[in-house]
Amino acid sequence: MASSADILERLMMIIEDRRDNPPERSYTTALFQGGTDKIGRKISEEAAEVVEAAGKVEEGDHQHLVYESADLIYHLFVMLGYHNVSL
Repeated sequence: MASSADILERLMMIIEDRRDNPPERSYTTALFQGGTDKIGRKISEEAAEVVEAAGKVEEGDHQHLVYESADLIYHLFVMLGYHNVSL
């Protein structure tokens, strides 16, 4: 079973590959084409959704918070990849 660190490293590798070999119909490619402004807007949007989901967490029910956190991490990694910052 892959560790969390392995999974995050694999995600970063995929994002870097999308940057270097952009598929035409890729969401990641569209983010890269929009640059810091577009990626930054998505990070802000996802961060707000994380905070909103955290405010609605009920005892033992964290699923929505987990999903929103994953979206935020993905968009943060895209920003890092856009600026050639690797893990």
